[in-house]
Amino acid sequence: MLTILRGIELLNVVEGKIAKPEKPGKVGDGPAAGPLAAYSTPMKAYVRNDSTDLLLITINILDQALEKVMRFRTSKEV
Repeated sequence: MLTILRGIELLNVVEGKIAKPEKPGKVGDGPAAGPLAAYSTPMKAYVRNDSTDLLLITINILDQALEKVMRFRTSKEV
């Protein structure tokens, strides 16, 4: 498992070394609209990477262990 995550460069997400992007202040048509657009791209990448990690972890563990980790929502929680 460790080799797979290292190989596709997603181990940092599991280890918590890549932080979830922070949402900018209040959104509207004003100056916050630009930061929100800039936030969207890294957030999509973070969610995609985290989901891939969680998928890889869950498909590579035994059923007994899977029952214990099904409640987690992110790869870092596992």
